[in-house]
This record gives sequence, structure tokens and C-alpha cells, in this order.
Amino acid sequence: MNLIVLSEMSIYEELQRHCKIEKISIQREIAVHILPLEYDVRKVKNFLNEKASIIFQSKNAVAHSIKVHRQIKNIKPGIVYCMGKYSAQKAKEALLVEPKYPKNNYSSEKVLGMMLKDLKRESRVLIIKGKDGRNYIGDEIGKRGFKTEVINVYYRKAVSLESLENKLIKSANNFFIVSSKAALINLVEHLEKIEGDYKSIVIVPNRRLLENISMDKISNSIIMNNNANPLEYIKAMREHNER
Repeated sequence: MNLIVLSEMSIYEELQRHCKIEKISIQREIAVHILPLEYDVRKVKNFLNEKASIIFQSKNAVAHSIKVHRQIKNIKPGIVYCMGKYSAQKAKEALLVEPKYPKNNYSSEKVLGMMLKDLKRESRVLIIKGKDGRNYIGDEIGKRGFKTEVINVYYRKAVSLESLENKLIKSANNFFIVSSKAALINLVEHLEKIEGDYKSIVIVPNRRLLENISMDKISNSIIMNNNANPLEYIKAMREHNER
């Protein structure tokens, strides 16, 4: 088995250790860079009050919204929500609060369900996300009549994967861990430039990422939730190998 990690992972070092024990080749080839966006913090300041709940849609949203952190600390807002454990850890460190997040199945749908149980008629919601992130929560909250403000604080920029061919192994299954649509598109575009047949299996957090993606160079896909641990990734790859 040959594992290539195309996205930043909080558990990468741990995954690397387990792969070494299991004698699995593992390499990292980041497919996108996360870059900051300029945003108008005055809009946030005017929107926030003690009735405002806040959602960080990723750990990158936490990392690239430092100016917003100051505003949040000043007004003691309502509940802070995060998409998963790692973004919640980042938000807790930055804001000194205890964010709410799904304990399993990290997804916009799950977070929305949590929020709808908490929101009051007068509630307002600040959504902090990346430029290419989903608008699902904002759209659904808006439909229900709540005031929302969305700020995009970062964007993804594709990185050249010209060296990817050198990392592929023809005699093995090549697994790719991909966590964003931008990274997956970049991977597919580069695989299409490579001559020859390679077994390429993408590991993605949900089937939505695969929508409108050319599968000509992708042999198969594995769905792994973002809260999966290293042993779960390895188990999924082994089970695929044994088919």
C-alpha cells in the first residue's frame, strides 16, 4: 500500500508512526495552500452582540480570523460552534470558551441540527469560513428567519503536483487522503496528465466532494469521516486491499 496525504491533517504525525509500524509507505504532498483574505472587521463589530452565536466552519477559519477574536472577547456572545474536535480545540485556545461541536459525524448538517435546538427567535448567527466553503448553514439559518452575517477569511490556492508521478507505485494501490474539493480537483487534473495505469483510490470525508469529478483516473473511493483516527484509516485501506 502507498498512502499520499494531500491535505493538512492534525493527526498526520500519528498516522505516520502507525504506517511505519504497519510497513505502509506514507508521503505528504500538499495540494492546496491556505491563504488569508482581507475582510471588513467593522461589519463584524456592528453585527455582534450578546445574542449572537458564532460558528467556525474549520480550524482554518479560526486561524485566519484573529481580528474577529478581539471583537468576540469584548462582547461575550452566545454559543460558539465548531465543525469538529480540532477546530474546537483551536477556538478554545483563542477565545477561552468551550465551543459546541458534534462528537461524531463532523458535518454542516450535524452542526445545524445542534444550533436549531439552541437558537431563540432573537438570535443572530455569525458564520466564519473559507471562500470556497459550503454555504449550507447560512442558507438554512436564513430560511428560518434568523439574521446572519458570513465572512470569508481564507481561500485555497492549488499547488503544482508535478512531482506526484514520482510518488506513485504501479504495483500497489495508491491511496490519497483528500479533505477539500479544491485539493481533489487538483489531484484529478494532475493524474490525467500521467501516462500509464495506476490504481488510485481517494479517501474523502463525504460523497459530496466526488460530485462532478471525473473518475477516469480514480479506481475507487473510500468515505472516512474527518474524526477518523489513524488506525481507522489503516483498517479501511487494508479492507480495500483484501477485496
